[in-house]
Amino acid sequence: MILVTGANSFLGTNVVAALLDRGMCVRSLVRSANPIVEKTEVFRGNVNDIADIGRAMEGCSVVIHIAANTSQDLLRFDDYAFNWECGEKIARVALAQNIERLIFISSANTIGSGTPRNPANESNEWTKPYTESLYARSKRRAEEVVLSIFPRTIIINPGFMLGAYDAKPSSGEIIARTVGRKVIFAPKGGKSFVNVCDVAQAVANALIMGRFGERYLATGISLSFKDFYRKLGAINGTKFHVVTIASPILVAIGYVGDLMRVMGIKTALSSINMRMLCQYEYYDNSKIVNELQMRQSAIDEAIKDFLHFRDSEFCG
Repeated sequence: MILVTGANSFLGTNVVAALLDRGMCVRSLVRSANPIVEKTEVFRGNVNDIADIGRAMEGCSVVIHIAANTSQDLLRFDDYAFNWECGEKIARVALAQNIERLIFISSANTIGSGTPRNPANESNEWTKPYTESLYARSKRRAEEVVLSIFPRTIIINPGFMLGAYDAKPSSGEIIARTVGRKVIFAPKGGKSFVNVCDVAQAVANALIMGRFGERYLATGISLSFKDFYRKLGAINGTKFHVVTIASPILVAIGYVGDLMRVMGIKTALSSINMRMLCQYEYYDNSKIVNELQMRQSAIDEAIKDFLHFRDSEFCG
């Protein structure tokens, strides 16, 4: 039996679907379940409650811990305490119940980013502005806490995922926000875009592959925002003009968000987040491709999957 936390999230739903496709027995620790998760053994409980974790983990051999607070508008570092506190509880219960392995889902932002000519790998130094991001710091601390307690852990660090089952949407907002627009304003930087199905398959492969204590960058094709929007327009037949905003202007706008945050107003707008958007978050995924056999699907398919899902009954 495999326990999945955060099973009804974007990545979580795709992981559950990948596991079910392989005929695996899956238990989902959730408060509510979507139609995919309902196909598993659903344990309704609080993923941050050690008693619920213990009961949910009984009889399991592997735990995939995806649940996290991914909000970008929280004001203080301690507001993200769920990420490392929950990770600690999961690790302690896994140790007590002699779980065979723990697969912990983190973020590529806990690893230093690269450039178009020199993409980063898992050994890159973690640098600004990511070391100043409250969310990235919380996930980095969670990685350290989990590994210190449960050495039989494999860490997956996804890049910018796109695809189906992005119900909020989360990262798919980069596609949704273009609907009906003639002009798109884009930052100067870029992302390592990856098909969420590829990440989910790599997570499933980590059940029997990978080395304990290692990080694996689950990333894909590196594109500037401008090039991404051009690709999106070609795929969905939308004609819009892409205008690149100078980095100093974006950072200046971010300072307005900083002021709002000082006033206690929750907002994702901040100078740190704006600086991150201006970076080229380009990564080398050769480690996960070689050791976890991650597929490298075209990002075009992920975009089409998101568009199809957005119009499906599942999405309402």
